[in-house]
Amino acid sequence: MSGFFMSVIIIHHRKKCIGCHYCVDVAPDFFYMDEQDGKASLLNSTPKKGIFTVKILNQFADTARQAQAVCPMKIIDVRLL
Repeated sequence: MSGFFMSVIIIHHRKKCIGCHYCVDVAPDFFYMDEQDGKASLLNSTPKKGIFTVKILNQFADTARQAQAVCPMKIIDVRLL
């Protein structure tokens, strides 16, 4: 089976977010700015102790990896499952 259909997980350490907006600029399908506290939030994610995760198909992961690359705080991680 092709790696194209494998799943990846996006991990977002939201507590450490500084609200720079870069992840939202490059990956609006995955991130949005929360108007209440000015931090980025991961769409459709599951929280656990301040860390938010969501599983997606690898075919959509390039955009998430771009968000990972531009984050100055290095709080976004995209991993193969």
